Amino acid sequence: MAYLQFEQFRDALASGAARVSRPRFGMLERDVVRLSYTDGRSSLHAPGALARIGTLLTGIAPRKGLADSRLEALRRYAVLYRLDGEKLAAAEHLAIAHAGFGDRDVREIRLLVDRHLARASGKTRPAAATILAILVALMVLAGMTLLVRQATSDIVISAMVVGLLTVTAISLHRPVRY
Repeated sequence: MAYLQFEQFRDALASGAARVSRPRFGMLERDVVRLSYTDGRSSLHAPGALARIGTLLTGIAPRKGLADSRLEALRRYAVLYRLDGEKLAAAEHLAIAHAGFGDRDVREIRLLVDRHLARASGKTRPAAATILAILVALMVLAGMTLLVRQATSDIVISAMVVGLLTVTAISLHRPVRY
Protein backbone atom coordinates (compact mmCIF):
# COMPACT_ATOMS: atom_id res chain seq x y z
CA MET A 1 0.00 0.00 0.00
CA ALA A 2 1.03 3.58 -0.54
CA TYR A 3 0.65 4.59 3.10
CA LEU A 4 1.97 3.51 6.49
CA GLN A 5 -0.12 2.75 9.49
CA PHE A 6 0.41 5.28 12.30
CA GLU A 7 2.15 2.69 14.50
CA GLN A 8 4.49 1.70 11.67
CA PHE A 9 5.28 5.35 10.96
CA ARG A 10 6.06 6.03 14.64
CA ASP A 11 8.29 2.95 14.80
CA ALA A 12 10.07 3.99 11.60
CA LEU A 13 10.73 7.46 12.98
CA ALA A 14 12.00 6.04 16.27
CA SER A 15 14.42 3.76 14.44
CA GLY A 16 15.64 6.60 12.26
CA ALA A 17 14.72 4.79 9.05
CA ALA A 18 12.38 7.44 7.67
CA ARG A 19 14.06 10.82 7.74
CA VAL A 20 12.82 13.67 5.69
CA SER A 21 15.72 15.66 4.41
CA ARG A 22 15.17 19.29 3.50
CA PRO A 23 17.35 20.76 0.77
CA ARG A 24 19.86 23.19 2.24
CA PHE A 25 19.28 25.74 -0.48
CA GLY A 26 15.70 25.52 -1.69
CA MET A 27 13.07 27.85 -3.07
CA LEU A 28 12.68 29.76 0.20
CA GLU A 29 16.37 30.61 0.24
CA ARG A 30 16.26 31.65 -3.42
CA ASP A 31 13.30 33.93 -2.66
CA VAL A 32 15.23 35.54 0.19
CA VAL A 33 18.14 36.23 -2.16
CA ARG A 34 15.73 37.75 -4.71
CA LEU A 35 14.19 39.94 -2.01
CA SER A 36 17.63 41.25 -1.13
CA TYR A 37 18.15 42.72 -4.61
CA THR A 38 16.48 46.00 -3.63
CA ASP A 39 17.90 46.23 -0.10
CA GLY A 40 20.61 48.74 0.65
CA ARG A 41 23.36 48.70 3.23
CA SER A 42 21.12 50.68 5.60
CA SER A 43 18.71 47.74 5.82
CA LEU A 44 21.35 45.71 7.62
CA HIS A 45 21.28 47.70 10.85
CA ALA A 46 18.71 49.44 13.03
CA PRO A 47 17.46 52.77 11.66
CA GLY A 48 19.02 55.88 13.13
CA ALA A 49 17.38 59.10 14.23
CA LEU A 50 17.44 60.62 10.75
CA ALA A 51 15.74 57.54 9.27
CA ARG A 52 13.03 57.66 11.94
CA ILE A 53 12.40 61.34 11.14
CA GLY A 54 12.26 60.48 7.45
CA THR A 55 9.70 57.78 8.21
CA LEU A 56 7.54 60.27 10.06
CA LEU A 57 7.73 62.82 7.23
CA THR A 58 7.34 60.54 4.23
CA GLY A 59 5.57 57.50 5.58
CA ILE A 60 8.13 55.21 3.98
CA ALA A 61 9.34 52.85 6.67
CA PRO A 62 12.80 51.31 6.46
CA ARG A 63 12.84 47.60 5.72
CA LYS A 64 13.18 45.42 8.78
CA GLY A 65 15.24 42.26 9.00
CA LEU A 66 13.80 38.77 8.72
CA ALA A 67 12.58 36.95 11.82
CA ASP A 68 14.51 33.77 11.06
CA SER A 69 18.18 34.28 11.94
CA ARG A 70 19.35 31.81 9.28
CA LEU A 71 17.43 33.60 6.53
CA GLU A 72 18.51 37.01 7.84
CA ALA A 73 22.16 35.88 7.62
CA LEU A 74 21.47 34.80 4.04
CA ARG A 75 19.87 38.16 3.19
CA ARG A 76 22.75 40.03 4.79
CA TYR A 77 25.34 38.02 2.85
CA ALA A 78 23.46 38.52 -0.44
CA VAL A 79 23.16 42.29 0.10
CA LEU A 80 26.82 42.68 1.03
CA TYR A 81 27.99 40.47 -1.83
CA ARG A 82 25.89 42.52 -4.28
CA LEU A 83 27.36 45.79 -2.95
CA ASP A 84 30.96 44.75 -2.18
CA GLY A 85 31.57 41.83 -4.55
CA GLU A 86 34.79 39.95 -3.95
CA LYS A 87 35.94 42.52 -1.34
CA LEU A 88 33.51 40.99 1.17
CA ALA A 89 34.91 40.84 4.71
CA ALA A 90 36.08 37.51 6.08
CA ALA A 91 33.68 37.91 9.00
CA GLU A 92 30.76 37.69 6.55
CA HIS A 93 32.09 34.39 5.18
CA LEU A 94 32.25 33.06 8.74
CA ALA A 95 28.76 34.36 9.53
CA ILE A 96 27.18 32.64 6.51
CA ALA A 97 29.00 29.41 7.36
CA HIS A 98 27.84 29.70 10.98
CA ALA A 99 24.26 30.08 9.71
CA GLY A 100 24.54 26.64 8.13
CA PHE A 101 25.34 27.42 4.51
CA GLY A 102 28.13 25.44 2.90
CA ASP A 103 30.47 26.25 0.03
CA ARG A 104 27.97 24.93 -2.50
CA ASP A 105 25.26 27.19 -1.06
CA VAL A 106 27.57 30.22 -1.14
CA ARG A 107 28.33 29.53 -4.81
CA GLU A 108 24.58 29.39 -5.47
CA ILE A 109 24.06 32.73 -3.69
CA ARG A 110 26.84 34.34 -5.67
CA LEU A 111 25.51 32.92 -8.93
CA LEU A 112 22.02 34.31 -8.27
CA VAL A 113 23.37 37.74 -7.34
CA ASP A 114 25.78 37.81 -10.31
CA ARG A 115 22.94 36.93 -12.70
CA HIS A 116 20.82 39.72 -11.24
CA LEU A 117 23.66 42.24 -11.61
CA ALA A 118 24.24 41.19 -15.21
CA ARG A 119 20.55 41.65 -16.07
CA ALA A 120 20.23 44.92 -14.17
CA SER A 121 23.39 46.54 -15.53
CA GLY A 122 21.64 47.76 -18.68
CA LYS A 123 18.52 48.94 -16.83
CA THR A 124 20.02 51.63 -14.63
CA ARG A 125 18.49 55.06 -14.87
CA PRO A 126 21.01 57.64 -16.05
CA ALA A 127 21.75 60.57 -13.78
CA ALA A 128 20.60 62.99 -16.48
CA ALA A 129 17.08 61.48 -16.41
CA THR A 130 16.92 61.83 -12.62
CA ILE A 131 18.07 65.44 -12.74
CA LEU A 132 15.55 66.17 -15.49
CA ALA A 133 12.72 64.67 -13.41
CA ILE A 134 13.73 66.82 -10.41
CA LEU A 135 13.86 69.96 -12.57
CA VAL A 136 10.41 69.24 -14.00
CA ALA A 137 9.00 68.74 -10.49
CA LEU A 138 10.54 72.04 -9.35
CA MET A 139 9.10 73.84 -12.36
CA VAL A 140 5.63 72.45 -11.62
CA LEU A 141 5.90 73.55 -7.98
CA ALA A 142 7.08 77.02 -9.05
CA GLY A 143 4.15 77.31 -11.46
CA MET A 144 1.70 76.29 -8.75
CA THR A 145 3.25 78.85 -6.41
CA LEU A 146 2.77 81.60 -9.00
CA LEU A 147 -0.86 80.58 -9.50
CA VAL A 148 -1.55 80.67 -5.76
CA ARG A 149 0.27 84.02 -5.55
CA GLN A 150 -2.43 85.56 -7.71
CA ALA A 151 -4.96 84.73 -4.99
CA THR A 152 -2.82 85.65 -1.97
CA SER A 153 -0.57 88.37 -3.42
CA ASP A 154 2.28 87.14 -1.17
CA ILE A 155 4.97 84.81 -2.55
CA VAL A 156 5.98 83.44 0.88
CA ILE A 157 2.41 82.50 1.80
CA SER A 158 1.95 80.99 -1.67
CA ALA A 159 5.09 78.86 -1.33
CA MET A 160 3.95 77.68 2.11
CA VAL A 161 0.49 76.73 0.81
CA VAL A 162 1.95 74.83 -2.16
CA GLY A 163 4.46 73.09 0.11
CA LEU A 164 1.70 72.07 2.51
CA LEU A 165 -0.43 70.78 -0.35
CA THR A 166 2.51 68.83 -1.76
CA VAL A 167 3.35 67.20 1.58
CA THR A 168 -0.33 66.36 2.09
CA ALA A 169 -0.60 64.80 -1.36
CA ILE A 170 2.55 62.74 -0.79
CA SER A 171 1.35 61.52 2.62
CA LEU A 172 -2.03 60.56 1.16
CA HIS A 173 -0.27 58.62 -1.56
CA ARG A 174 1.96 56.76 0.92
CA PRO A 175 0.30 56.79 4.35
CA VAL A 176 2.26 55.92 7.48
CA ARG A 177 1.43 52.46 8.82
CA TYR A 178 1.94 51.85 12.50
